[in-house]
Amino acid sequence: MAAAETWTHGRLLEWTAGYLQEHGCENARLDAEVLLAEAAGCQRIDLYAT
Repeated sequence: MAAAETWTHGRLLEWTAGYLQEHGCENARLDAEVLLAEAAGCQRIDLYAT
């Protein structure tokens, strides 16, 4: 069995932005930041500071 992968904020941002871009989102990175910050209960800048 493979070890569980660690999903950091950076990794989540990259994955989410890629997914959104593949599905036609024009501002994929920004939208990924907003979505993740909302889900994490923090500000966008905190995604990079932690």
